[in-house]
Amino acid sequence: IGSKTLIAGSVAIGGSTIVGNNVRIGGQVGIIDHLKIGDNAMIGAKSCVMKSIPEGSFYSGSPAIEHKKQLKINVSMQKIPELLKKIKLPQNT
Repeated sequence: IGSKTLIAGSVAIGGSTIVGNNVRIGGQVGIIDHLKIGDNAMIGAKSCVMKSIPEGSFYSGSPAIEHKKQLKINVSMQKIPELLKKIKLPQNT
């Protein structure tokens, strides 16, 4: 674990994982073993990290992906009920 790294409570880091300098890890994050978390990376709370995270990036979610992509997915998920109302599905008889 590198210098100036902040790790919130209930974080699990698998063996042989290398955490760089100035990394911020939110609470309840799980990181599998044998990964590399690059310098200045951020991991959002309740994320599940399954692959190495590049330097200077922000990942979140389960499995953890780039945060901006995760936000787009979250917005899309909220629109699904309205989209289903607009789609007329054939009735099962």
